[in-house]
Amino acid sequence: MNRLRLTLLGSFIMGTMFLSGCAKLPTQQVTITDRQVEFIYQDQQADLTIVFENGLTSKLTTWRGVLPLLPDDVNYLIYNRADYGRSEPSNQARTGEFIVAELRELLAQQQIEPPYILVGHSLGGLYAQYFARSYPDDLAGLLLVDSVHPTQMENRGAYENWRWWSRMGFQLFTSKTEKKELFNLMTTGDAVLNMPNPEHMPIIILVAGQDYSRDKAARNHVTIKREDLANLYPQADWRQVPTGHTIQRQRPDLIATAIQELIDQYRNNQP
Repeated sequence: MNRLRLTLLGSFIMGTMFLSGCAKLPTQQVTITDRQVEFIYQDQQADLTIVFENGLTSKLTTWRGVLPLLPDDVNYLIYNRADYGRSEPSNQARTGEFIVAELRELLAQQQIEPPYILVGHSLGGLYAQYFARSYPDDLAGLLLVDSVHPTQMENRGAYENWRWWSRMGFQLFTSKTEKKELFNLMTTGDAVLNMPNPEHMPIIILVAGQDYSRDKAARNHVTIKREDLANLYPQADWRQVPTGHTIQRQRPDLIATAIQELIDQYRNNQP
């Protein structure tokens, strides 16, 4: 879809190559319902847990540069959605409703209590929006990292309007589950827009300031959707940063700084 057109394909191929050369993070697996879920939970007995939601085609290792920059006085959870990494596939639809429900199952199974600061990248940002609007009382803050807009796949972003090579690359280099996530994006987006904005929730929105697509119409579509996130969340601190789509890989310090701001805001408002 706009950036998930060329960036989806390019980020997937190049990101996969990059990650394949990195040392693996020490993950755990747990059975939830009838399937295995891969995750890492760092328990510092803190009052807050930072929960990370990956983008389309990305695994939990996408946050590896951010984790060492987190403060020592918070817990954190990173995980792989169904059919990513060593997490087994799910029989549930790949919509925000079920993906958020599966995340909440993991949190409950591990006895990770709210409040959470939820960090979502790209399509994971749309799932984070679904979580925030569905369970606002569970969140101390929301960080959207070059997030998908609920209407990202309308008009120029629609799959049928992608360049033929982008469609071919997507079909060749993505799994069945990744395809289902993408093609259910509008269902999730509609559900997000049908729920109220959590107006009192602290939100930071980081959007990429660099776009390497040679398709001018696609770039314009991306820009419009990024800017409109500020209209969806008027209370948010909207920031354009000098990176491409994968901000967490290119400038993990920007992610860590934004998380620290949300932590401070939450704690400063406690009685």
